[in-house]
Amino acid sequence: GQGKSVTLNTMALGNVYSTPGPTILFDLKGDGMATEYCKSHYQTFGTLEDVHYFDLTETLPALSFFDIRSLLEAGHPRAEASSRIAGHYAEIVKGIMGEARFERAVVSPQVIATHIEALFDPIHGNDAFSHRDLQEALVHTQTQKAGPPVSDDDLANHFVRLVESDPRMFAQVMAGAGSRVESIGLDKRLAPAFNHVPDEGDPRFDFGDVIDSDSVVVFDFGGMEASAKRTLTLVLLSALWRALKARDERRADIDHPVVNVFLDEAASVADTELVDTLLSQGRSFGLSIAMGLQFPGQLKSADTETYYEALNETATFLVGRVA
Repeated sequence: GQGKSVTLNTMALGNVYSTPGPTILFDLKGDGMATEYCKSHYQTFGTLEDVHYFDLTETLPALSFFDIRSLLEAGHPRAEASSRIAGHYAEIVKGIMGEARFERAVVSPQVIATHIEALFDPIHGNDAFSHRDLQEALVHTQTQKAGPPVSDDDLANHFVRLVESDPRMFAQVMAGAGSRVESIGLDKRLAPAFNHVPDEGDPRFDFGDVIDSDSVVVFDFGGMEASAKRTLTLVLLSALWRALKARDERRADIDHPVVNVFLDEAASVADTELVDTLLSQGRSFGLSIAMGLQFPGQLKSADTETYYEALNETATFLVGRVA
């Protein structure tokens, strides 16, 4: 009731009018902010030709989550790229299951991460794969008692130790890994966002095609369930991070237009390392983030520095009735 949505819409419209570069709007509240923006945009410019609007209750953008092709093409190290994607995936699953339940079996999240790294192996793996591939790899390890083939000796030794561990412990670890992965695989709303792997040249939504343009991207989450909103927001922010990182590594010597993100109800994803990374590296990426919050303390988390990043980053403005 403090006017956050109206303020964010006004800021976004003013940004489109006065500055080059893309504007990306996340309407997580689902109270009509997205359509109100589109009306204001049309009233101002007389067209919606440069607006990409996604009603996420009807249509998901054709993203490819387990995909490091753009990073590799830009010269980003494969090991770091695969590790980042594994970290983003862990945050997403943790948000679905709840941190306490996710962390209960300490080894299971690590097993998921090492299987992701194995599927990205430079010799035996691929540059992109689906969520089903990850599920099948875990099932293979569990049933065949043999880890996936890898070229890295340390990773190979990890899988040897895993399958040769106490049978009861091995069964518990693999069951825990499988249940965590199934939290996405069995969700008909979320699985399509993780299973789509486009071939090169296939038509798809790609932040890499947006971040140097003057277009507007609007994500309308409507009446979607809160956990699904959080998950899809992190999927989209992960894809945005990849596009920004690839652009920075590919053409670091060029002054790129600033990418402006307007994130309403940001508290739902503020406690993640992904948002923390986007804030802390925003200037080097050419990224500006405006977050709609009930109060700044919603950014506080024991695991991240997001609160301090937001308050101390250069050019941070607090807009609203803050004591």
